[in-house]
Parts: sequence; structure tokens; C-alpha cells
Amino acid sequence: MFESSADEWRNWELIAEARDRRSQDSSPSCSDLVRAARATSLHRLFPFFSMNSLCFSTLPEALGLVAPAFVVMSREGEYVIWRGDPKGGEHVRALSTREAVVAAEKVEFLLDGWPASSDDSGQ
Repeated sequence: MFESSADEWRNWELIAEARDRRSQDSSPSCSDLVRAARATSLHRLFPFFSMNSLCFSTLPEALGLVAPAFVVMSREGEYVIWRGDPKGGEHVRALSTREAVVAAEKVEFLLDGWPASSDDSGQ
């Protein structure tokens, strides 16, 4: 698996800050969530946004394996953590919280040991 870089995460923080500035509803902070995720073991992955969700992949631009857990930033001001493929299929709601750190820690927990070493390449 490729390791994401500090520069990659900083770029996503800037993107998240821009999203926060454009937001016109009560969605929770994208930038707080990206910073919270970066502070966990999720920093080994590559973050990306899909609509109103923060997702993770083994390669940049979601070209690798897409993590089976993601966070939706709801218009009700909550981070909603889901287990499942953000690209579609069945999802299971794992947690709702208003705290970015709690959301990041839950995704970290759900992705503990993911991907298995035989799946690291994403190819």
C-alpha cells in the first residue's frame, strides 16, 4: 500500500476549509473532520470527498481499494458514520455524533486492520 503524505492531507484540509466557507446549511465542519482523521491511524490512507461524505482509499483519487467505512456530514449538524462501500450497496449506520474527533475515532476503529496485506495494492 502507498503511504499518503502530509502534503496530501494538507491539500485535503484546504479543500475542506473551502467547502466549509461555501456551506449554507448547518452541516458539521469538513475541516474539523479532516484534521481529526489525520490525527488518527487513518493518516495512512488517502482521503477524498464524495458528495457530502469523507471517504478513504488505498491510493490517491479513490483509484485503489475504497474503505468500507465513511462519514456523512448531515444537514442536521451531525457526522454519521456508516459501515459499507460508499460507492453503493448495503450500508449499516454505526454512529451519529456532533464531534469530529469521535467520528474519526469510530472510522479508525471500523477500519482497524483494513486492508488485509494481500489487498494492499488496490489493483
